Amino acid sequence: MKTIPLILILQGLLAAQGSPLVLQTFTGSFPSALVGSSVAYLGDVDGDGVTDIAFGAPLDVSGRGSVSIHSGATGAPLSQFSGNLTGPHFGIAVAPAGDVDADGVPDLIAGADFNSTLAPMGGAAFVYSGSTGALLHAFHGQTSSSQLGQAVAGVGDVDGDGHADVAVGVPLDDTSGLNAGEVRVYSGNTGSLLYAIQGGSPGARLGRSVAGLGDVDGDGVPDLVAGAPFEDGGPAMSGAAHVYSGATGALILSLPGDSTGQQFGRAVAAAGDVNGDGVDDILVGAPFETVSSMPQAGSLRIYSGVDGTLLRTIQGEGPNLRLGWSMSSILDVDADGFADILVGAPHDSPNGLTFAGSVRIYSSATGALLSQFVGFSAGAASGMSVAGRGDINGDGICDPLVGAPNETTLHGVASGVVRVYSGTFPPHLEPCAAGNVGAGTAGPSDVLVVNGSSGVPTRIVDVGIGQPFTIGVAQPPTNPFPADFALGAFIGLAGPSEVTTLPFGIGTSCLPATSGDPGYFILTNNFAPGSPQLMTSTPTPWATTHSGLPFPFTLTLQGVIRGTPAVVQVTNAVALRIQ
Repeated sequence: MKTIPLILILQGLLAAQGSPLVLQTFTGSFPSALVGSSVAYLGDVDGDGVTDIAFGAPLDVSGRGSVSIHSGATGAPLSQFSGNLTGPHFGIAVAPAGDVDADGVPDLIAGADFNSTLAPMGGAAFVYSGSTGALLHAFHGQTSSSQLGQAVAGVGDVDGDGHADVAVGVPLDDTSGLNAGEVRVYSGNTGSLLYAIQGGSPGARLGRSVAGLGDVDGDGVPDLVAGAPFEDGGPAMSGAAHVYSGATGALILSLPGDSTGQQFGRAVAAAGDVNGDGVDDILVGAPFETVSSMPQAGSLRIYSGVDGTLLRTIQGEGPNLRLGWSMSSILDVDADGFADILVGAPHDSPNGLTFAGSVRIYSSATGALLSQFVGFSAGAASGMSVAGRGDINGDGICDPLVGAPNETTLHGVASGVVRVYSGTFPPHLEPCAAGNVGAGTAGPSDVLVVNGSSGVPTRIVDVGIGQPFTIGVAQPPTNPFPADFALGAFIGLAGPSEVTTLPFGIGTSCLPATSGDPGYFILTNNFAPGSPQLMTSTPTPWATTHSGLPFPFTLTLQGVIRGTPAVVQVTNAVALRIQ
């Protein structure tokens, strides 16, 4: 195995790959601030036509917590709010409140579940004007340890007075039993309590999550969904999610969990209309679900808003991912006519980075993985919070907003980071990416890998900035002898315009494979060792490793190989994406 000074080559080519994947980055200023514990797209608060961003840091300001609003267009700070001595954990939850004061500008709601203004850890939630930053309403828990404000949401105008209203979760409320929980819906106009919904059984913790929905029952009033992740309607701590009338608080649908300890309802969200019936559908996460004997792999489920029919289940593919910890609808990324799903897996360990976390975009129509953004460092917990309904670069595609609250930065351990990623859909490289090695026998077979992976299904392998990576070419299963090969590389993610038919009937490549293309070059060629190439290689099996690159970069690789002793064939393609 050979180590190469690849950085010297790629630094000179970096400008050719276009815009960076990360559009904006916000970093915590103090150790243990946990910036990114909550994130939200608010809508346009500064009047520039671009949605703006809010995020919480519940241990900022000496543990009191803070919430910041930044311009989506420039990243500039617009407003900042801090907790007080009786209000620690301020910013544990943030959400768009809608236009509460009816001034034409969207407002913000933030939770502080450890606030002790009226009772020790009774909790609190605060609504702020998006236009001025003024405090509009404050709601306080009145019983000890009820933790009002652990979840907050805008729910639209449920009382018909022209002002947006808000919902606040109180997961440890004891009104209907110890820790049964409660959801309270407040008037945005007056701040008065419109109604309260109690948990159905002791220990259920209703209100651990809450989200506004569209009008699912057809009465012209928007409705809401709330999670009770410890409800025991089925197996112990299986959890549940419940849909309630926005007009009256009456129960519309109950969606129960089905396996012990899965904490179904730990996260809930509006899915948008994923089945084309004109009604909002429902997302429910179960991050502690065991999948195929893999503990805490996690899952999310999509339900019809009309009747609660299960539309789709997406499950974590490995242990301890905690897929479904956070989730959001994201507008149609893959252009199939249906809203898609943004979901966090904050305990994922991609590329050997323990608990770095990851965020995925799934097709709501098929459940297929469309794209993935991995955490930048071990323990970062990227995906602890996500928001999907905001386009800050004006390309018509929603840009994922992602919190990594445990990430260590120059400002200290767990200062935390919030990133906005470009949501432009990276096109799948199939079908040309499969190549034709072994075609006609058991093939096609993947022989080209990055860090041991061919990147199926997206054909993309993500590597963190500064993390080592290995490019390898395996022995073709249909050739018993060391096989000559050549590898080409394209700067960026190859798209449909780069697909090329190779001469002599060899096959189709995803790369332009022409010396005149400025983004294409030959990485190595041991068919012709003396020809122009960036490195030398030996016939298969072969691998080369690099200690890591300090900048974002994408390189699509594909080549040709002696698939049998007598026939040259096209390898699979794989994109190395450093982010």
